[in-house]
Amino acid sequence: MDRNVCGHPQWTAVLLRPSTTRGWTYGSTWHLCHTAVVFEMSRRRTSSMTYRQQSEESKQLTRGGSMDNMSPSGPMENFGAVPMLESGNGDAPSAIEPDCQTLESRKHLLPDAEGMAFPSDEKNKDYVGRTSFGMSVFNFSNAIMGSGILGLAFGMASTGLVSFTILLSAVTIMSIFSVYLLLETAEHAQIKSFEQMGFSAFKWFGKVIASLSVMLQNIGAMSTYLFIIKKELPALLEEITSTNAWKSYFNGEIAVIIAALFVILPLCSMRNIGHLGYSSTFSLGCMAFFQIVIIYKKFSISCETKVENGTTMYQYLYLTDYNQTQTGWHSCKPEIALLNQKTIYAIPIAIFAYVAHPEVLPIYKELKNASKKRMLHVSYVSMITMFIMYILTAIFGYLTFYAGVEDEMLHTYLLVQGFDTAIVLVRIAVIIAVTLTVPVVLFPMRSSLEEIFLPNREFNWFRHIVIAVLLIGFDVLLVIFVPRIKDIFGPVGATAGSLLIFILPSAFFLKLVPKHKHSGLFRIGVMCFLIVGFTILIFNNGIIFASWIKGE
Repeated sequence: MDRNVCGHPQWTAVLLRPSTTRGWTYGSTWHLCHTAVVFEMSRRRTSSMTYRQQSEESKQLTRGGSMDNMSPSGPMENFGAVPMLESGNGDAPSAIEPDCQTLESRKHLLPDAEGMAFPSDEKNKDYVGRTSFGMSVFNFSNAIMGSGILGLAFGMASTGLVSFTILLSAVTIMSIFSVYLLLETAEHAQIKSFEQMGFSAFKWFGKVIASLSVMLQNIGAMSTYLFIIKKELPALLEEITSTNAWKSYFNGEIAVIIAALFVILPLCSMRNIGHLGYSSTFSLGCMAFFQIVIIYKKFSISCETKVENGTTMYQYLYLTDYNQTQTGWHSCKPEIALLNQKTIYAIPIAIFAYVAHPEVLPIYKELKNASKKRMLHVSYVSMITMFIMYILTAIFGYLTFYAGVEDEMLHTYLLVQGFDTAIVLVRIAVIIAVTLTVPVVLFPMRSSLEEIFLPNREFNWFRHIVIAVLLIGFDVLLVIFVPRIKDIFGPVGATAGSLLIFILPSAFFLKLVPKHKHSGLFRIGVMCFLIVGFTILIFNNGIIFASWIKGE
């Protein structure tokens, strides 16, 4: 029967079933309008039918109950022929044609597959994003490009020029594939929440694992950003003022607290992540300036070798003066491939540089004219742009210092050159950039906590700000106990990165997306992707913790 009710080509009052995994998964509007057609017909037949009778009959229809099973005491007993009514022109009679806008307000009366009033993500279902494509790209790029860029040259020095380039390219491709799996699953399940996706796939176990993964990753990221503020800001002030007399009343801890109170907290108090587009744009501008200076410095700093008393010494030549001499480094030539005790940090560093998956669904929700294809384009543009910036930073940083590059690259420039105006400006830009990135990663953390402890709650400004204060306060305290930046890159990259890039998107896809949607070969590839994630998780954490035990 061809009809045109509620904007859809077909309508009928036959048995309607919601999805077994996430009520109203397939064509939720179709189910809603058509179930509501029956509901509205029944309502118009009598005004004396009680709310409970209406609700019970609606449940029977939506769960596949037949018309014959309706309560005989209600006006629906003679409803059998109503779905077949036609007017002369083939349309449903206008007297009983429903108003979709009216019916939309009644959807809370229609139960889902588990007899509940729609899943908890329903409060976000009708939300209309207002963030433009460009601002979404800036937000996602800012979420990707955090402090991870500072460790890339160290990763290349640990694995070799060609090896790290291949590694970073592979991680980029796998990250894009992972985002595709995430968005494919989100489109099928009609969910734009990482935690609700976990619940739909594996109930509470999946929801808790997803939430913990987001929290672990973003706590590590925030701690890294705050650690950079703690370390760099006092050193920068000392370098600019040429004195440390002010250290008694202004140190790294105070610098972090000031940044948290006057910059981070106000930005974290905004209602939606889409509002951070302008701060993300400015943050990326600072990192672009960082990129330009790194490339320029490669051609103003040179590494030379000389032999004194039978000892090979490696010197950095800056302009006309020798500023730094080191011994024991391999050479002033790039290594193609390396395998040593530092190599274990290369994979986590590369993975950590791309872990922005907790931000994918919040940005997707805020995207204007949101669709899977549009969000995929956002991720493609963001990740390819970040790959170009990453690989240039790694190559030029490595080719400037070779094996002498430190795990925090800016510190290497300070050792070699001392005071330099361009590097001072770069350090200011990096401090600004990482400070403006903190709010982007805090939004998913706050959502995770609310999904676990306060599901189905309406937005509340007081709760919104209090959670932000607690999370920021926790991270401010945490940075005091982290001795070195790579100690965050290693375990967090191996654990949270493996979960968020490989394991969870693959598991959610295999569980929630029907087999007929993709070929068997594609699903086998997703299974292999899942296995790779577990392998990286176990292998890297094992080696990293073993190195800690040995004191390396």
